[in-house]
Amino acid sequence: MLKRALVSLYPRAWRARYGTELEELIRYQRLTPRIVLDLVAGAIDAHLHAGSAPGVSEPVGGAMLRVGNICGPSLITPEQQRNSAIWMLAGTAVLAVVYLGLKRLCGDGVLIEAFGYAAFPIAVTLSARTSYLRSYSAPASIVILGTTVAAVYGILLAATIISRAL
Repeated sequence: MLKRALVSLYPRAWRARYGTELEELIRYQRLTPRIVLDLVAGAIDAHLHAGSAPGVSEPVGGAMLRVGNICGPSLITPEQQRNSAIWMLAGTAVLAVVYLGLKRLCGDGVLIEAFGYAAFPIAVTLSARTSYLRSYSAPASIVILGTTVAAVYGILLAATIISRAL
């Protein structure tokens, strides 16, 4: 039922061309949050590029083949891994400096403390744009990264609130 709903998010013309193939591809897969997010981002991307001819940007079925396996480590080159690591370390350093500045300016509030805890996971998430998410369109990457960063911060904020209450 959820799988059909996810496929129905795609534009009608896209579903007419690729819907059966996508349904077949996800039929026996367990729907993980990663796959659901990938399908939602793909639907947004398909709506944003609805005017382009099917199959022009990639081979027939190429978009569906990415579902669930685009983030496999074997698909990332050593150079992409290195770039991702550099962005991750630089991002962590920048976010740590921002955290220290916010802590100095605003005190030790729960939002600031959660931001401090989230600095590294957020940097790791954002570094994926240079490696794992490289083949995604900018709008799809923004959806994936934005949702993930919000979820990470939300979880760490909840953990911070709970730990302060104990």
